[in-house]
Amino acid sequence: MKIDIVMTGVEEVTANFSSLVSGPAEKKRMQAMYTQAQRTLRKAIGYTPVQTGALRGSGQVVVQGTDIYIMFGGPAASYAPYVHEILSNVHPIGQAKFLERAVAEDAAAIIKSATII
Repeated sequence: MKIDIVMTGVEEVTANFSSLVSGPAEKKRMQAMYTQAQRTLRKAIGYTPVQTGALRGSGQVVVQGTDIYIMFGGPAASYAPYVHEILSNVHPIGQAKFLERAVAEDAAAIIKSATII
């Protein structure tokens, strides 16, 4: 048995989707997501261990196209993954999984910001 499927209107659907992604609603959604990412970053910084302050100072929100990232590390704090992931380390100030905890606590708000129309 052979089944042929013919799709028409693909160009129109693509054009309509592109207008949604670049229109006023998407700009509003991106602003809401960026604002929420800033809030989550501030919370994560509060949970970040402190020895010199470089790790806390490395936290940032980065926008690349339609993607928004909360990041720690970089040249000044290249050890960030180790501090974040090694649960057996004792931190007098802060804790491991500092970013993961902030994201988990803010999950509902993050999802809400991504669904603003």
